[in-house]
Amino acid sequence: MVKKSGYNVYQGTHPIMVLPWFLYDCELLDNPYDYGGSSKLLEVRPRGNALEARALPTGFVTSVLSDLDVTDDEAIVAFCRTFGMVACPYARGFERMARRIESPMSDAEFYSARKFMSRDETDLRKPESGPMNWVRNRVLTMQNPGADMYIRTDWRGFDPVSAGSDQWEHELAMDPRDRLVSTSFCLGLFRDRTTALGTDIANAFLAYKKTGDRENMALVSLEEVRTMLALLQLGVVLLGGLQLYNDNLVRVYQNLIAKSDGLKKSYEVLFNCPESSYVRNGIPTVRQDELLHMAELVNVERDMRRLYDSVVPLFDACIRKFAPVGPFVQTPELLGGKHARRWGSFDGWLSAPDVPDHGSLMTAISAQVCAYLADGNAWHVCERCGRIFKYKANAITSPITSENGAEKEYALAHREARTVYCCKRDEVAAKRARIAKKKEHDEHIEEIRRHNEQHDQARRGTWGE
Repeated sequence: MVKKSGYNVYQGTHPIMVLPWFLYDCELLDNPYDYGGSSKLLEVRPRGNALEARALPTGFVTSVLSDLDVTDDEAIVAFCRTFGMVACPYARGFERMARRIESPMSDAEFYSARKFMSRDETDLRKPESGPMNWVRNRVLTMQNPGADMYIRTDWRGFDPVSAGSDQWEHELAMDPRDRLVSTSFCLGLFRDRTTALGTDIANAFLAYKKTGDRENMALVSLEEVRTMLALLQLGVVLLGGLQLYNDNLVRVYQNLIAKSDGLKKSYEVLFNCPESSYVRNGIPTVRQDELLHMAELVNVERDMRRLYDSVVPLFDACIRKFAPVGPFVQTPELLGGKHARRWGSFDGWLSAPDVPDHGSLMTAISAQVCAYLADGNAWHVCERCGRIFKYKANAITSPITSENGAEKEYALAHREARTVYCCKRDEVAAKRARIAKKKEHDEHIEEIRRHNEQHDQARRGTWGE
């Protein structure tokens, strides 16, 4: 692939460079494989026009991302199709998804190296006869499709569950920084057959079952995408809320998460807890036993701490893996509060060993979060929907795909918001509500005026008699 130029977003100690990322076609399908995984999979394919996104519009992380219902499967598919795919950044999950789309035999190469199956020879000619143990490997790049190669493989005795599980653990071990900066809670979310581990197993089944003419595509567990979106969504609210509420985790939950139906769904996706066991609508649930209520608040703070310890290194991983250079969210200039925590030495970590060919939506989201945390402007809470925001977002229906539009977006110097509404939609809805209320008030006044006028006429008629 031709290496793409990036755009500086965060002008702190180290700028973040966001590379263009590919937009894929994706379809939701039932999981046909029996391994205890997610019931739904996303089938991800390259687009014919190789469309690239280059920037996210102002306010994307506090409007479109925060507004997404992560329990709605179709909404997730539409989001990924429009703005870009997300996947677990640990164990090179997202990179392997892109590699599978580019080269259908990339997994088979791994299985062969690890002795799960064998491959004999490569030939540019398609076999005219024989058993279907030949696999077409069309190495696809967005600029040049390249030539077809046909690889003879032997899948006898292949165990997709063992091969997929081994691939996940092997890739995780290849980058020890993943283990260092991630928490056991966050890794536990992805090291599961329903999420990222299950994605590798599903693709192992695909490689085993689909010999012959393989298409350029990859499978991704829907639950992996759902979990990743929930972490990104809540991460934006949590880090912004800590700046707004002076590092008070419980207040962030009560004022921003518990009052939002959508964010409560994301919270339950991660912690699998009923809303009624915590704080309902920002008001402590009435309990006769005060100690029980206090224990519930302790549970909230415990889970919010676990969330904090997960999303901070997650944002850092999204930056570190897909940006040629970038800072860490947990640098002192961004997180200097009482919850800030260093995860070992970062010497030599600020530059990726190899400049990646393309970026990801996750990097663009993390970059916008970094920029908002560092710019010094105040956070606000929308008076209509209760969502935290920094800058009013206009109607956002797609990412920015033009170079000129991206350069203008990244060069934009944001001034502190002078509005109490997070987006144009809420501003228009609030204006309509005010107009409707004023109309109702005026009609009420007019009704009183007519009533008084009729009363006065009646009195004058009585006096005339």
